[in-house]
Amino acid sequence: MTRRGRGRPPYPDLLTPAEQRMLDELRKGGTNAEIAVRLGVSPDAVKYHISNMLGKLDLPDRHALTAWRPEGERRRWLGIGVPAVLASVGRPLAWGGVGLLVLALVVVVLVAALLALGLGNGEDAPSATPQAVPGDAPLPRVEVDHLFPWDSHMCAIQESGELICWGLFGDSEESPYLGLPAGTYRSAAGSGLNRCGVRTSGEIVCNVGDNTYGQEDVPAGKYRSVRVDSHFACALRESGEIDCWGANYWGQTDVPPGKYGSLSVSGGTACALRESGEIACWGGSEEILFRVPPGSYRSLGVGEVHACALRESGEIDCWGRGDRGLTAVPAGKYHSLAVAAWYSCALRDSGEIVCWGQNIWGQTDAPAGQYTLIQAGDFDSCAVRTTGGVVCWGRHAALVAPPSGTYLSVSVTSDSACALRDSGETVCWGEQDWAHAELPAGKYVSLSGPCTIDEMGAISCRGGRHSRANALSGKYRVVSANNRYGCAVRETGEVDCWGENEARPGDAPDGKYRSVSVGYGNACAIRETGEIACWGEAALWQTLAPRGEFRSLSVGISHMCAVRETGEVACWGSNQYGQTDSPQGKYRWVGVGFSHTCALRETGEFDCWGRNDEGQIDAPSGTYRSASVGFWHSCAVRETGEIRCWGGAVVPKRLR
Repeated sequence: MTRRGRGRPPYPDLLTPAEQRMLDELRKGGTNAEIAVRLGVSPDAVKYHISNMLGKLDLPDRHALTAWRPEGERRRWLGIGVPAVLASVGRPLAWGGVGLLVLALVVVVLVAALLALGLGNGEDAPSATPQAVPGDAPLPRVEVDHLFPWDSHMCAIQESGELICWGLFGDSEESPYLGLPAGTYRSAAGSGLNRCGVRTSGEIVCNVGDNTYGQEDVPAGKYRSVRVDSHFACALRESGEIDCWGANYWGQTDVPPGKYGSLSVSGGTACALRESGEIACWGGSEEILFRVPPGSYRSLGVGEVHACALRESGEIDCWGRGDRGLTAVPAGKYHSLAVAAWYSCALRDSGEIVCWGQNIWGQTDAPAGQYTLIQAGDFDSCAVRTTGGVVCWGRHAALVAPPSGTYLSVSVTSDSACALRDSGETVCWGEQDWAHAELPAGKYVSLSGPCTIDEMGAISCRGGRHSRANALSGKYRVVSANNRYGCAVRETGEVDCWGENEARPGDAPDGKYRSVSVGYGNACAIRETGEIACWGEAALWQTLAPRGEFRSLSVGISHMCAVRETGEVACWGSNQYGQTDSPQGKYRWVGVGFSHTCALRETGEFDCWGRNDEGQIDAPSGTYRSASVGFWHSCAVRETGEIRCWGGAVVPKRLR
């Protein structure tokens, strides 16, 4: 597929492959719910595609749509018009018996004759072979049919049925299926260590990391969707019945008999829509079970202590606990709904997104624009634009969305960041509690994670784990800190460390130092002589540290890097993803993440290398004055003072 542009279809035909499949099923007859069952999609998806086709083809109703045929769109070989059904290889065909056999023989003979004569001089038939993409060319955008959340991940099912997953701990390049077997899927879901998917053939496959309650006892049969909670799972059969398996201490697997059209599970509770549109719930949450509203609905979603459902008339009803704004639905008409643990989002008929509920990580700060699909996860939400491409917001997106303004420096930890303004004030963002705590009034000259040094040389830190640092007296010139502990170099050259006793690396070797960097369980510092000294639980780092004189260094979990006085970068430790394969050149600074590395050239440009499943090494162009590297994302200060951040796999490139 080529990248979608504005105002024109991305396919050679008027209809996309998904629309053509929908039209083929529409011609077979049936309601939206029946078509949804046959295609393994939601009724809302059927309604959306039909509405989109009516508008695109300027047709009045679905009856006119079923009668519509493309005029003048025939592929020509030897100037002979070939029926469009023969040129649409891969579309569903409702042929059978002898008629299909005769048609197949005619096609084979005709194609063989044409190929033998070498007379295919008309429009080329589409190739089934993927086209190579030039080295620096943008990847073709992947068209998305469905979105499914899994804890800190989001998964997209492409029109081809293949799965793409991404998130804070995702392996979107190395393991796109999050442990599920490779193949094509119609549904997927996960929670905790457990994940399941429904293949396009209808069978369920699961990757169960915790089988305490028999979560791996997957039932046999043909299914259209699956939903997974931490201790149990439920799936909707093609025939409409629901099967649940796993833990049953709250009656999670005691499914009320009957036939259903959709299903949702969360927090030990399951709810489903009967074919009549009525809601049935079972499991653990009394707030949900005893407040189910009457009436007919078209879709629903379950959170931890609340649930919401979309009426046939377009209004949304929410019930359960009403605190945190969980049931405060904005008025209006909607066409789809997504419910997460502690918040919900919905698409208005106009295509705009509205969210409500808890907003700790910006989950309800929905972007402007028009969208066709939406899904809400525990920490993030994602939606598909009407123009194509996926956009996400919430916890992970917030990490790479720095505040506006001009800054001197920035510091990034695993899940939060702080920056130092020109005025000496600090600004922090992210999910750690310390990122929202206040520092004493004053002017600060440097910072690292939750800790800062003011113009008098005193250390101040946010967060209870750094309380000992706030009691330190004396003047300091350098500080390095993460979420758990830190170390600082005094004006006199000694190093002091603090933090959780079981986590901090211990005391530095005797001597005078000019800089320090802490990892997780270890630390390294540059002596006044320029040599590197390391200490902590990983004694290996001490023996592997390179010899020579260095100007800066950075310590990670399993690898370290340092810049020599001559400007070259030297790295040591784990090299699983090439994170220690430093490039040639002259650098003034280096930073290490979980399994990637970035360095700032003496000219101000960035080079990054190592793991890139979340865009960690996709550094922006331009010149920068300083930078900081976190686990999965990085931030840098431009020469003009603005901050740019990248990484964190908010959305993989091919889905944007």
